[in-house]
Amino acid sequence: MKKILKKAFPLVLAALMLLLSVGVSAEGENYILIESANVAVGDNSLEINSEYEYTVYDFVPEEIGKYTFTVTDAAIALVSNNGMWITTEPSAETVAENSFSWECTGVGQSIWFAIDSNSASVSVNIKWEELVIVTIPRTPYVNTVTPEAFTFDGNKNALQYVDTFDEIENTAVLGEDGYYHLDSAEGPILYANLADSMMSLADAYGYGQLVAVIYEDGEAVAKIDFNAAFEEYFNCSDEGFYPLTADIIKIYQEMGKSNSWYGADGWVGGELDDAWMYACYYLGESNGLGDVNNDGDINQYDYILVKRHYFETRILTSEEEIRADVNDDGTVDQYDYVLIARHYFGTFVIG
Repeated sequence: MKKILKKAFPLVLAALMLLLSVGVSAEGENYILIESANVAVGDNSLEINSEYEYTVYDFVPEEIGKYTFTVTDAAIALVSNNGMWITTEPSAETVAENSFSWECTGVGQSIWFAIDSNSASVSVNIKWEELVIVTIPRTPYVNTVTPEAFTFDGNKNALQYVDTFDEIENTAVLGEDGYYHLDSAEGPILYANLADSMMSLADAYGYGQLVAVIYEDGEAVAKIDFNAAFEEYFNCSDEGFYPLTADIIKIYQEMGKSNSWYGADGWVGGELDDAWMYACYYLGESNGLGDVNNDGDINQYDYILVKRHYFETRILTSEEEIRADVNDDGTVDQYDYVLIARHYFGTFVIG
């Protein structure tokens, strides 16, 4: 039962953090937040409310440092640092059954920890150590070639994602024509969509955070700043589309190693050699889906037609209905409207 509760507890604690941000004490079926507890460096005797599965405490340090928490005759169930989870199981590397360490890098930060105990009270010792902050060198990446203005002259509706979720490992092969191709030099040309929100390169660039962290033996040793290099390619792209290059591959791979990958079906994982390729496209056969008016482009006119059909102000023809049923559920409705609109705004690709 407790194992199940531990898996559900992150959602509970997320709600608790929201309440604490507005200064409200909170409790639920399996937890209670002791907001006014005087938790400080040194020895603390903390009361446990036996009516609840977990008693949650908030610690707000007065100075930067490394803090080690040790609980006597109890277990630390979960730890949360300003909403970022450190662990959800006592067996995690950062938390022993009754001890964990936390690095506070700025005054005003706080940490929550939940005590799992059947005792009326527990002893918690908090030890402070000086925190040595190591500055990691940050090097701007310089593109190996100068990007040139690119215009895509094919049918964008026929562009398809590279499927990295099948059992076949994909490769990008540099052909004699100077383009990267899918799986062989004779395969379709590969394109990057630099504006694709799934990859989040454009979003990270917008915040100046297109920076990859390089690790050696689990330690961060360097940072590569891709912001300027990405900007050169993005400014030369056709609405984000650009033929895959060695520089773009470098950005995808290093950002993937640093941040892992997120694809249409969830987390892909940085351990897959071809995981970065899910952000690439190739030109396949167009099935006409989304191009409701059959003008060769998916745009606002198509999702307006779907909206009018849904509200019965302009009924689609049978051929238009086939092209409008993007999710292939046999009905043209609001879901198809959303998918076509997302395709138009670049947050989803039909095909």
